[in-house]
Amino acid sequence: MKVTAASADNVEMERILKESLTAVLKDPRVGDGAFGMTVSSPGDATFVGPGDLGYAGTAATSELREFYR
Repeated sequence: MKVTAASADNVEMERILKESLTAVLKDPRVGDGAFGMTVSSPGDATFVGPGDLGYAGTAATSELREFYR
């Protein structure tokens, strides 16, 4: 999943990523499997992903849920 921020500010993009990931992973309609999400700046000049928040695991939803609880 890709989210485009209104700003190129890294701190803001990381905040959006954390809030978005938390909301999506808490949704019971999102089952197990693989999941990825990035937040990009307008024009896709920069982006942040789970690794920018300290996550070093796989794209498995179960691992992401464990990390972001």
